[in-house]
Amino acid sequence: HEADIRQCAEKSFDPRSPSTEKSTKTVVQGVAFRQGETSPAVTGASFFYLDKFVLVSAGASIRLHQYHLDPSLTGPSRDVETQKLRNRMRTKATGSAGSPNQRIIASYGCGDGSSSSPIAFAAINSFLSHVVVSSWTDRTLRILDVAAGRFSRVIDSKFADDRAAHSVALPTTSFFVSHPNAAYDLFVTSAVSSGGVVRLWDLRTQESVVSLNGHMNRVHRLGVSVSPCMRYIATGSEDNSCYLYDVRKGQVLARLRGNHRDTVSDVAFHPLRPILATACHDGIVRLFSNS
Repeated sequence: HEADIRQCAEKSFDPRSPSTEKSTKTVVQGVAFRQGETSPAVTGASFFYLDKFVLVSAGASIRLHQYHLDPSLTGPSRDVETQKLRNRMRTKATGSAGSPNQRIIASYGCGDGSSSSPIAFAAINSFLSHVVVSSWTDRTLRILDVAAGRFSRVIDSKFADDRAAHSVALPTTSFFVSHPNAAYDLFVTSAVSSGGVVRLWDLRTQESVVSLNGHMNRVHRLGVSVSPCMRYIATGSEDNSCYLYDVRKGQVLARLRGNHRDTVSDVAFHPLRPILATACHDGIVRLFSNS
């Protein structure tokens, strides 16, 4: 990596479909979302609705992009430098107009006259879900119902934290773990509050049900992830470590140092194997396992 790693994620795919991984690589290569000089900066992006759409947070809104694959595009090269050159040429060809094989089909803003803008969002992509959980600069958590085209719920987190949540995470789905439908009414946020706090929220009560403290978070935006079994929550930390919490006990289960030389900026659980990935500001992604 040529710069700090801000985010890492494990792509959820169906192991029964051998074409899934190949198609995902083509999507990443074939669709370019680019903003012009006067366009708002893109702060986040995620596949949505079983890879049918791409969600993008930019400026004061969350946008829903639709795309199609161009079969004439060549596959990724095994040579990293060759692939970088191809990407630069494709980006230069599209210019500030963006890739011709994508279009914005919907844009969701606050709509209440405020100047609030999205900081982070999370959406489940491994099965059909029209719910997007987002954090905004006015310290609210807004639940977007894409099917209805509006925000169905607004949770005021001012009474819980003195800073807006900078990261949002939903439960990680897996083909080897089954949960009741009510389990997906839970989501996790991370904020620079009281030196760093991770909260587990319940959509049904619209309240924080678990508060986790122990890691250090005073400056940077740190990622958070929920394990497929939903027993553990992992988060990055500014003390060059990754913290693993036990949700039921509400305590730190383990502190993973792993020779991190800088702030651990993001974490991600593998959906199929007992592996945890950490992204660090030193430019290295590390993998942890229980074996």
